[in-house]
Amino acid sequence: MLHSIEYFYPQSFHKYPVIIFYDSHGTDIRNSTIEYIKSCLRLALIFQNIVLFIVMKNPSQTIGIINREIPTNNQRSIGYPFICQFWLHTVFHHPLIKNNYTCIMRLDDDGYLLEPIHKDFFD
Repeated sequence: MLHSIEYFYPQSFHKYPVIIFYDSHGTDIRNSTIEYIKSCLRLALIFQNIVLFIVMKNPSQTIGIINREIPTNNQRSIGYPFICQFWLHTVFHHPLIKNNYTCIMRLDDDGYLLEPIHKDFFD
């Protein structure tokens, strides 16, 4: 996904940062991984850990339930509603976004740009 931004939207290199929001619960993203990703790209990358479970009344109990849950093929993880809430509401109030940007473009990790972008979306 990130390589497609570099390839098809090169005018964005120094003009716009790419903010990568991630939830470290249940994943192991280390500084070495972040540094490796940065070394492969010319984009201005900002990695921001988010805590999706902050809205819960008893996060440690809920996370314990999540860790015991065995998802089926058709079932989304319990974290899915929290990431939806983040993207529908919380992201716009995040300190990196609020008062800094008038619009954002969201790409998931499985999203790609497929052709060159000649017009700047944000001008």
